[in-house]
Amino acid sequence: MPQDPVAQRVAAEKAQLAALVTEPEMEIIGVTSSMGAGAMGSAATDEWSLRLSLLRWREVGGSRCGGELMIRRITNEQDIDRVVDAIPGPTAVRMRVRPIVPPAEPASPLDALPAALLVALLDAPVDDAQMIAFAATLQAEEAGETAEGAADTEDRLPMTMQAFIEAVNMKQPPAPEQAVAAFEDALGCRLPADYRTFLVACNGGYVSGKLGFEGAGPTGEMVRASVHHIGGFREESYFSLAWARSIYAGRIPDELLWIMDTPGGDAICLGLRGAHAGAVVLWDHEAEPDEDWDGDGESAGNIVRLAESFTVFVAGLRPTGL
Repeated sequence: MPQDPVAQRVAAEKAQLAALVTEPEMEIIGVTSSMGAGAMGSAATDEWSLRLSLLRWREVGGSRCGGELMIRRITNEQDIDRVVDAIPGPTAVRMRVRPIVPPAEPASPLDALPAALLVALLDAPVDDAQMIAFAATLQAEEAGETAEGAADTEDRLPMTMQAFIEAVNMKQPPAPEQAVAAFEDALGCRLPADYRTFLVACNGGYVSGKLGFEGAGPTGEMVRASVHHIGGFREESYFSLAWARSIYAGRIPDELLWIMDTPGGDAICLGLRGAHAGAVVLWDHEAEPDEDWDGDGESAGNIVRLAESFTVFVAGLRPTGL
């Protein structure tokens, strides 16, 4: 009987973590994202994979600190429930972790994030005024977005390109014109004008799933995709168009360009040529074709058309309430 594919994925992640976790433990204080903790697992093996994003963190009694940090753990369902219940949303937490050395060839942008293995959540009080204030700000923003969504008035107006750019965190505008032109030369085509304008004005960043696209698909069905990381010309791999183009070579059809990802690890792509030229599509990483795939976008089977253009995609973005 074939093994449960989810169990296989968790086992592969368990093996990866065993190879990558080499550094000693340290105690940190961090602020969780509004998404809280997420997990996947198999009832057959009772092994679960936990992923939790810290938006900001610092080492207790040490000098190390940083921005986004992916907290990972392989455990059982009971422990997963305990952790998820303890971290419902944006909050300041204290934990003991072991830093993870990133893999030389990450399988996805999520695997390239700075990461640490969760050893234990700690009951000790969080005594960092800046972290507490940051968490309070996130909680207030979330409450405001929820109230706005409940009002159901101007919430449905199309989003403008400028509003989208303003919502992006850690952007680094402008993208150098020389870098854009060199990238276009490497692609063998010019980027659509609307996306090119956005790229220059934003140059990467993230919205952590707080904005999501929703609209009618080609046959009238509702299609949705939340936005997490946004590509640009950046040193950080998870914000890098060039890095994503390289890491997804042979997986995402060559006529599509990774421009963003979702919190779940799917890719939001821009069509460069072929049937999806100029359109924005979703590439589902859990439905990748098998090894016999010919590399053509039409036969991939895991591509969903979201919008006819980048402008239409942006207009369909809405606050998700996260």
